[in-house]
Amino acid sequence: MMEEELVPLALEGDENAYRELFERNFSRMFRVALGYVGASHDEAKDICQGAFIKAFDRLDTLDDPCKFRSWLTSVVSHL
Repeated sequence: MMEEELVPLALEGDENAYRELFERNFSRMFRVALGYVGASHDEAKDICQGAFIKAFDRLDTLDDPCKFRSWLTSVVSHL
């Protein structure tokens, strides 16, 4: 299932869709966070966790589900 299909399901409360979005994107977002904090794996993990919480809380503000990954990347970079 594509991310643009998972986002609407997550918005409907589908926990599996949330889990799938998280699992598909965590390692990439972790690498993005590491780029900002250097070798601090704990800090990068904290940033990622915060970013996912923030993104999932605000998922309804995402205009285009096809852009989930780039939107999530911007959340990570702002944290």
